[in-house]
Amino acid sequence: LVQYFSEHSGDIAKGEDEQVTFLRAKSYLRGRATEVHKEAQKKKNKKIYSRAADLYALYIKAFLLKPSSEKEKRELSEVRVYRSDALLAAGREADAIPELDRTLREEGDLKHRKEAGTTLLNLLIKRIDTSKDKANSEYEDRLLSAADVFESVFPNDKLVAELRYKRARLAASKSGPDGLSKDARRALSELIEKYPSRSEAVEAAHDLVSDALKRKDADEAKELAQQYLKNK
Repeated sequence: LVQYFSEHSGDIAKGEDEQVTFLRAKSYLRGRATEVHKEAQKKKNKKIYSRAADLYALYIKAFLLKPSSEKEKRELSEVRVYRSDALLAAGREADAIPELDRTLREEGDLKHRKEAGTTLLNLLIKRIDTSKDKANSEYEDRLLSAADVFESVFPNDKLVAELRYKRARLAASKSGPDGLSKDARRALSELIEKYPSRSEAVEAAHDLVSDALKRKDADEAKELAQQYLKNK
């Protein structure tokens, strides 16, 4: 049934009887997914959470695969957030990450896009910080890409400062033995300039001064320290 609706929704809309059936099926599947999700929350059962996530996926495939209106786009972002929540509760983090990423990037309800983006970025930061493989480029690339999107859509969100610092730290981690790369120094300097009162700016200033001293450039270290104190 889901396959049929996903492939023939345009034709169904042309007939009155078919449309009634279509809307009834849509209402049932959305309601069923919600019921199972609530049951999972009540029982705190991972298998039931997983079932709810799968029902949300079926609903998206059948009725929201190609949203044709702003209302459908908003509903799609809402359902994706619910599915991501169920996936995370079910312990299916690897499945939740791409779903959250799609929600952040696609047009839809800004509230749900922001919620998805925040969850996604925090998950990726946690994975990178706890990973034993420091060259985990897949998560780093996904973080940098998602961070760019998040900052462009929500430039004033409090998470942006942390994202800028994280990007700077990633650039710093890839610097050579001679000190911070130009990209790392630029990223840290931009963070200090934009968020001088944040704790991340203090750490960034320390990194820059330490780097200058490592390169035996005392004059630059002194200048950097004075600039930070002036902007603070």
